[in-house]
Amino acid sequence: MNVRDLLALLRAPVCAGRLGLLRAAVALGEAGKTGPARPVLRATWAPGISVVIPERGTPVLLKRALVHLRAALARIAEPWEVIVVVNGEPARTYADLRASFPEVRWLFHEQALGFGGALERGLAAARFGGVYLHNSDMALEDNALGTLLPWRAAHVFAIASQIFFDDPQKRREETGWGDLRLRAGRAELFDRTPEPGGLVRGGLYAGGGSSLFDAALLKCFAAGTRSYAPFYWEDVDWGVQAWRNGLEVLFHPGSVAWHRHRATISRCYPADEVERIVARNGVLFELRNFPVEWPLLQRAARADNATTKELAARTSLAEIRTVRQARRRVPFPNIDVERTTRRYYGHPATPDGRPLVLVVSPSIDLPRQDDDARHTWRLCEELRDHCRYILLSDELEARVLSDTERIGSFESVHLVGERLEGSMDRGGRSLSRERAAAELDRLLAVHRPDWVQVACSDPLARRIGNRFVSKTRGRALARVVCQVHETARVRRYESFDSRRLFSW
Repeated sequence: MNVRDLLALLRAPVCAGRLGLLRAAVALGEAGKTGPARPVLRATWAPGISVVIPERGTPVLLKRALVHLRAALARIAEPWEVIVVVNGEPARTYADLRASFPEVRWLFHEQALGFGGALERGLAAARFGGVYLHNSDMALEDNALGTLLPWRAAHVFAIASQIFFDDPQKRREETGWGDLRLRAGRAELFDRTPEPGGLVRGGLYAGGGSSLFDAALLKCFAAGTRSYAPFYWEDVDWGVQAWRNGLEVLFHPGSVAWHRHRATISRCYPADEVERIVARNGVLFELRNFPVEWPLLQRAARADNATTKELAARTSLAEIRTVRQARRRVPFPNIDVERTTRRYYGHPATPDGRPLVLVVSPSIDLPRQDDDARHTWRLCEELRDHCRYILLSDELEARVLSDTERIGSFESVHLVGERLEGSMDRGGRSLSRERAAAELDRLLAVHRPDWVQVACSDPLARRIGNRFVSKTRGRALARVVCQVHETARVRRYESFDSRRLFSW
């Protein structure tokens, strides 16, 4: 028996042992009593922006990135800093750049750290409340940063820029609008193509190479993703943890970055090793975040020796246990990760003293097509200077909401329904109502509205409590607004036919 045959013979029990460790980590993560759910997390967004750039051996690309970044930073009024984390390359390689860009803070590490390691060093040095993660192979347009800043809010974890490839002939497989689909229990990442019109949308995650993050939350989430080293999938995990903890991730198509695809990674890793790491981290992501079934364990067991060894490493096992245990206490453990993009944002949240009204409608066309929708639209339009509005509807993308005019006065629109048109069977209606109820619970906890206007008398209304404004209490909302805002324009709602206005 030669050495190759002997190694093949020994591999089966070794893989079985590693598979047993993974199963034990999952089981330990699911064990124990479930305590009370933690409150939703809130972003602080202290003033200022820290731009963190992990860098390894691409000084020409880095110079291009810094030139464009300097122009983008010149257009914001807040304090800022740029931190370049050079790893695996000697400092002398960057002597000319250090002289040309004296405003940059340079951190040098002789050993290669990978994306996660370089990010950890950069975050430790960052001083400001927002962190823009910037790859050295990206080039920002002048307004890329200034466009993102107004969208910071307590419920927002991150805001992603739109990505275009430098090569116009290359198929546009990366846009910055990250999403995920589950096929046969397997997670597949893909980037959605933004629609015309430029509306800000919800996204599953913000990419780690061209996105703005709340610094405190990013440090918290990044500390639990070291096992993804050296690169890929860690930013997806941050997004999932954010949504489960009551935060939202946005995609802003008006903030643009130009990308030279894999210009850094391809220099340091052969293509087959890159693909192996991507596949390994996909399995790791599922082990951390989704129910573990036999096909997933089979994929882990059939992987090559390096992959199974890395999956069963101490750091990986510990993080699997920790993440699965934490999921048992997050506010929204079962949030639908395939539907995070079904949110439209008309304008930034502006907590300026106006009451926030959550409008819950089982069916609404935007723009207004039927009588009920016109009544809703008229109310929101007339009171938009005195109230802030968000909308929850179970009519899934009833129309393509492609611009801010169609959103009207709503800060955001959240769609949860099953079908575009036609009747649904009982099972479809039940699922639609279940998803609407879950999203209502999330919006109440995350956005904390002052009033809720419900367009139906079903179990959704019982979830709201004293903030419920039914169609019979429609005049009450107008009266409260009149008392708060003593203007002639609003006072006329005292005599307005509120029964018609609220009769949904």
